[in-house]
Amino acid sequence: MMGKYTLSLALTIVMFLSAWSVPAAAETLAFVRDGNIWVAGVDGSGARQLTSGGQDEHPAVSPDGQWVVFQRAAQTKAGFATQILRAPAAGGPAQPLTFQGVQEGWSPSFSRDGKQLIFAGCTNRRSGKDGQTLATVFIALADLSTGGVRFIGTVPNHGLDAGYLYENPALSPDGRLIAYQESGSDVSGGWVILDLSGKRLKSFPTDKKDYTPYWRPQFTRDGKEILCYSPITSEGQVNRIHLVDLATLKKREVTRGLKPAFVEQGKAIVFERYRTGEGLSTENVPQDLWYVPLSGGEPTKILENGHSPAGQ
Repeated sequence: MMGKYTLSLALTIVMFLSAWSVPAAAETLAFVRDGNIWVAGVDGSGARQLTSGGQDEHPAVSPDGQWVVFQRAAQTKAGFATQILRAPAAGGPAQPLTFQGVQEGWSPSFSRDGKQLIFAGCTNRRSGKDGQTLATVFIALADLSTGGVRFIGTVPNHGLDAGYLYENPALSPDGRLIAYQESGSDVSGGWVILDLSGKRLKSFPTDKKDYTPYWRPQFTRDGKEILCYSPITSEGQVNRIHLVDLATLKKREVTRGLKPAFVEQGKAIVFERYRTGEGLSTENVPQDLWYVPLSGGEPTKILENGHSPAGQ
């Protein structure tokens, strides 16, 4: 017969193991579906629509899971402009975020402590003599409590039609480094590491003859590796997700897919895959979200018809 102390110990062990084995239900996964931002659990459960703008992209979730920021293409007097908005993850109206000296902003992400927002942006947007759209582009590091902005790596008279100079910036866990995507076309480009003064420290790929794209860089939780992906650029290729060691700049393949995002405190990723095929003509092919732990194992599909995931 089990004594009361033995029973109490057994119940405690069962409760501990149950809590340890279940993914954090409170963790918020954001993603895009049909031009709107949706949120769900990391396992895909409880998916619900958050916005209805129809022009929404690139969500990012605050570390506390309370907010989702995203970019939206909006009509202005000067034409279409990309704005950054913020919405409560629990539901509610989205509000635009405005910062002094920023005309447009895109590709937002949070600092590890949630106090800052880093994004790419521009001002002085205008048409050049040849009809090309020119602007002063930069990476902006904004304090969410004061609205103060630090501009990093400002480049005047950049041709936006030729591809953004800055895309998908991410802040290192210690807040001292910036990784961003540098590409002037849809079929090439890599990523760069800057310090907060704008000094260029590292770039990838190191081989100047390697024209493989390596896009959407993100720091691992320890800041020692960069997560990125390579979309296909010709028939017969496969979309691949990589981890790159920052000390050696050696890469290793994680899985097949696109646009990965860390979840479960960096222990796993959620990413997108085309439902059928990986050819170049993929505009009308549905994209689904998949999950895989970085410790190994087979990927699992968690949601259909979704792309551009973002975790906490």
